Amino acid sequence: MNSAARMVGINSMSRFTEGTTPVRTLGRAFRYGIATLASALLATSASSQQSMPLSACTVGPLRNCATIDFSTQSVVDGTMLQIAINNMGSLTQPLMGTSIYNLVFATGATTLATPLDLMLSPTAQGSATITDNSPWSLFFGGDVLFLSALNDHGVGNCVPAGSSAGFGQAGNTCGGNDAFVFSFLSPIGLDLSTFSLLNMEVVGLGSAPFAESCGDPDMPCGSVPTSTVPEPATLVLVGAGLIGVMIRRGRIRS
Repeated sequence: MNSAARMVGINSMSRFTEGTTPVRTLGRAFRYGIATLASALLATSASSQQSMPLSACTVGPLRNCATIDFSTQSVVDGTMLQIAINNMGSLTQPLMGTSIYNLVFATGATTLATPLDLMLSPTAQGSATITDNSPWSLFFGGDVLFLSALNDHGVGNCVPAGSSAGFGQAGNTCGGNDAFVFSFLSPIGLDLSTFSLLNMEVVGLGSAPFAESCGDPDMPCGSVPTSTVPEPATLVLVGAGLIGVMIRRGRIRS
């Protein structure tokens, strides 16, 4: 190939390379734009969702504890609020069946011009069981939220118990992920960091049922201890183990 031909080839390659440079640049810009848009969408999605757990124990003889997990999701018409209630049971009487049948929360939000007065049936989360799907009453005034079992059959703990004096369990929550879940659409935005528990009412379903509450100024709710409430099955196993140790010691001594 002579020098003139080489120059023509080089010039052609140069034009081809120069011609593709804007295309490559455009491709990079397009990919960068897509990545930026995806990041923005993920950030928006994360900011539109909130979750916050509350936990408390009554401070009377029963010392019944509960966890209430709140979560929100922004939607077109407002904010979808979900309330998940887990009855952890009694610290002082772990083999007694209990029921949480009334809860009141302060939300820190503005008062609604038209409060919501709803009838909601719970759904089960985790391994929770619901044997009575009767509706609960939910009143939402914006700054306050009431949730009450209309037939006084509330969220039971890990110990199934029959009804007594009109009170009972609508089902049972046992594991840490178990819960009775209630959901409704709030017409206003909610900041879960301002939520607090005003009142929790629990009934112990023993031979003589008795109610216990906390949240009033004279009887604030206590905090849940770091050690969890032992499940009845665990207590049975521990008891069987202790009996076995005692029998073994008796045989050795004899």
